[in-house]
Amino acid sequence: MWTDAPFRLKLDASQPKNTPHGMINEFALSAEQAQNFQYKGKSITGRGTQMFRLVCVGKQPNLDAVLREIEEKYHVGREHHHGQWLQPYVGKFRKNYPAWIGVPDPSWRGPNGQPCFPCVLPGGAKAFLVADKEFGREFFWLIPVLE
Repeated sequence: MWTDAPFRLKLDASQPKNTPHGMINEFALSAEQAQNFQYKGKSITGRGTQMFRLVCVGKQPNLDAVLREIEEKYHVGREHHHGQWLQPYVGKFRKNYPAWIGVPDPSWRGPNGQPCFPCVLPGGAKAFLVADKEFGREFFWLIPVLE
């Protein structure tokens, strides 16, 4: 899925792996690392279906700049990004990831309290990245299509 053509995702947030804390347990490198992560956002509950697209906003100095660019180009404000949607994306498209794919939702806090967001690395590994790093043109963002 390497165009900005919309596609539909289904999320069942009652499944443990689809909860913010379930994502911490799955994405962390170890159980010890998982204990040092926190979730500070608003969790999605229940089941839902939504349209999404992958977009690239070019090289950006940090996640705030990414969010500003997405809002300006696609009219999707930061309140619409929920990292839990990465899980059904991964389930639908499996390991077809020749690029970095992230959800611009800095609701997780890493071991030092720094804001983090969920992403899939090329090859399919899942991780949380810190929000204050630079993002290049190889990074794609999973954003909702607002109707």
